[in-house]
Amino acid sequence: MKLLTSILVVLLLTGIILGFTSVTPADTSLQDSKALIKKVIDATNERKPEILRQCYSPTFIYHDQSFSPDNQADMVEIYRGSLAASPDLKAAIEDMISEKDKVAVRMIFQGTNARYNKKFKIAIHWIARIEKGKIVEVWSVSDTQGMFEQLGFKTTPPDVNTPRIQTK
Repeated sequence: MKLLTSILVVLLLTGIILGFTSVTPADTSLQDSKALIKKVIDATNERKPEILRQCYSPTFIYHDQSFSPDNQADMVEIYRGSLAASPDLKAAIEDMISEKDKVAVRMIFQGTNARYNKKFKIAIHWIARIEKGKIVEVWSVSDTQGMFEQLGFKTTPPDVNTPRIQTK
């Protein structure tokens, strides 16, 4: 038994020295970044948008095809509006991967739109850049068209012959 214990201790120490352990300082910051994204989701599910001020940098930048809040305050207001429009809104993380200063996350948001009394479910994909423990930038892609269709709106693809950017 002593021999087995000695071998395990040597293997553990060798792993620590050579960097084979599962938790390194870099892993800890990656885990902190993932925890920050989870905190955003928890704030949504717990109806506490004020917590988002702790998560987003004041100079936060959001890139999305549907809307682009200009800063942290705008993002908090968008969350407030979303919670008011869908009082039963729930968010769930489906996948999350962290590398260097970024976290990629696939989320599902679902709820009932209060105005139309219709349920919806929408996938949202983020790549969030984290700096000094805050989300400083997000690139987002969401199935907004699918959500509108679930709410009963008729959507049509844009006319490919009409330029999206008007020139003078």
